[in-house]
Amino acid sequence: MTEEADKVYFCGWRNNSAGKHVTPQNLEKTLQLMGRREFGFSKRRNQSTCWTANKDDAIEMYIPAG
Repeated sequence: MTEEADKVYFCGWRNNSAGKHVTPQNLEKTLQLMGRREFGFSKRRNQSTCWTANKDDAIEMYIPAG
């Protein structure tokens, strides 16, 4: 199993369903690895960042439209 600390490559966004919330740990990781803009977006929109340890699965960071 891959440790969360090894997952440092961005691989997308997840919309959290009703009653679910982006975790404080995910927000902190977003802030540390992406910055304030992405952190603010994630918190406001209740969307979690998704991470992978596999560099080949990484995608370029983007802010979803809408």
